[in-house]
Amino acid sequence: SVFLTVAGFHGKETLALLYPTLVNGFLMVIFGITLWRPPSLAERLARLHGTPVSEHGVVYTRRVTAVWAGFFFVNGLVAAFLALQGNVAVWALYTGFLGYLFAAALMGAELIFRRFYKARVRRRTRNVDCLS
Repeated sequence: SVFLTVAGFHGKETLALLYPTLVNGFLMVIFGITLWRPPSLAERLARLHGTPVSEHGVVYTRRVTAVWAGFFFVNGLVAAFLALQGNVAVWALYTGFLGYLFAAALMGAELIFRRFYKARVRRRTRNVDCLS
């Protein structure tokens, strides 16, 4: 990456440590923009896979997109805080393992929650295709 090359060339370790913050910030912006310019990123991804998205699905995918934008914001803040603290071992543990573990946990929790949400919507609307 150009960012890491420049940081290394100038001998700025802190700049290199801020790379995960930059990535999380970029992802937060990408997810966030789609909240103001629909469809949301989660809805776009669902439709890209050929999944029909109902009215309930649009609301749900918008909320999922907002949760991910929030996750990337918080994850980036933690990474920035750790980079500025200067403890490379703790920074490496978080950005190289724990951050990914938290992202996987969020993804898993969303998949589990989605099953319950879809069942609840089906009971309310009798719409079998909701959120396919």
